[in-house]
Amino acid sequence: MFSTLKEIIIANFKNLATLWSLGLRALERQRRDTIFGWFWLFAQPLIYVLAFGVALEVGIRQERNFESTRPYLLWLAGGVYPWFFIKWIFGDGRNIFKSQSRLIKTNVLPMAAIPTVGLMPQLIVFLLTYVAMLLIAWPFGAPPTIYWLQLPLIAALMIFFVYCFSLMVSCWSALSKDFANVIKVLNTPIFWLSGIIFNISGTTNKVLKAFLDINPVTFLVNAFRDSVYFDKWAFTSLHTLLPFLAVLLLTALMAWRNYHLLKSEVLDAL
Repeated sequence: MFSTLKEIIIANFKNLATLWSLGLRALERQRRDTIFGWFWLFAQPLIYVLAFGVALEVGIRQERNFESTRPYLLWLAGGVYPWFFIKWIFGDGRNIFKSQSRLIKTNVLPMAAIPTVGLMPQLIVFLLTYVAMLLIAWPFGAPPTIYWLQLPLIAALMIFFVYCFSLMVSCWSALSKDFANVIKVLNTPIFWLSGIIFNISGTTNKVLKAFLDINPVTFLVNAFRDSVYFDKWAFTSLHTLLPFLAVLLLTALMAWRNYHLLKSEVLDAL
């Protein structure tokens, strides 16, 4: 199995320039034949932030106890923008081997690099939108602090989780359409039950609290918010850090195992 792990690592790092180029081409295809071009790539998360911000701030406002005077939209954007990257695994990322079967059949890239092909356009959009959010937040009372130094590590953990999850489930999805549909259905409940649009510190339901504690999306979203909105270190709470690391390790091991055991079957299915 260690040869499989070596194959996965080499497939991604050796072809990093090609993967980045394919990501840019994918974004170029998405904006082709549109008047506003690149605007549409960033419009959806921006509209989400504005719509939810108005709905929660004005429509169903409640006491949030954020202990911060910074704009609520900054708090909301800090969760929505990472989610727009993570949610790829419930869409194209869950079945990336089938959707990119042409690249596999023509041997353009190693099979282990295929999930990276899919997530690269999402990563480019995330990086651009998040940096833009940080620049806009500065004059609104959220200047750079030492806590921003956590952001590259948090982003790296998020990318690693998304890649491993995609690799893990795509092996199963290539062999079972039913499994692919199950993962797709998880998109909505994970969004609403990950603390993306509500403050988890006020959660009293024990079942929901337990789910939030082991939910990697919850940890990642709140790590970004701790860094930018609350000016806190994101890795000091062991009761949230340890479950996240456990789930991350389990996901990585399952991705490694599935790729090792099912690679030939996936190739036959394609």
